[in-house]
Amino acid sequence: MKEMTIDLQNYKKDGSIFHRTAVRGVISRKNTSGQIELLMIHGKYGDYKFPGGGQEQNETNIDTLCREVKEETGFSVKKNSEKEFCYVLERRKGNPDDIMEMENFYYQCETTGLQGDQNLDQYEKDYQYKTIWITPKEAVAKNKSISNFDNIPWIKRETLVLSYIISDSNK
Repeated sequence: MKEMTIDLQNYKKDGSIFHRTAVRGVISRKNTSGQIELLMIHGKYGDYKFPGGGQEQNETNIDTLCREVKEETGFSVKKNSEKEFCYVLERRKGNPDDIMEMENFYYQCETTGLQGDQNLDQYEKDYQYKTIWITPKEAVAKNKSISNFDNIPWIKRETLVLSYIISDSNK
């Protein structure tokens, strides 16, 4: 499994560390032109992110993956389709001055059946999360075109993973 680190160094070095574990799904399909598309979350700031989120107490990574993909996309993860893809350790400014240290586990997986309704948290509704199928190159280009990251601190992490997907597919 590929391991990557993002350290924005935008925090006080002596701040307290808030640790969080998140799990995200890398779900792909081929479109009618034969191009690979990814199932992503598109927000009101124009960004694209992988479906997923924070691990709850006593959840395994797979439990979190299945719950978060279902909540954010309406799709269910196909049992036993999960495969470790990459890991990103992210360090950035927390709220207000603490350090947010987040472990992000990305899993390739497949979905089953038809898309149901999203079950979004309030902040996700506020961000106007919508599911969309998009090529990795299009998603990277859109994410890189965003200049203000204040409301979407995850954009660098997601762009890093998208870029890895593109480079990995060119091998």
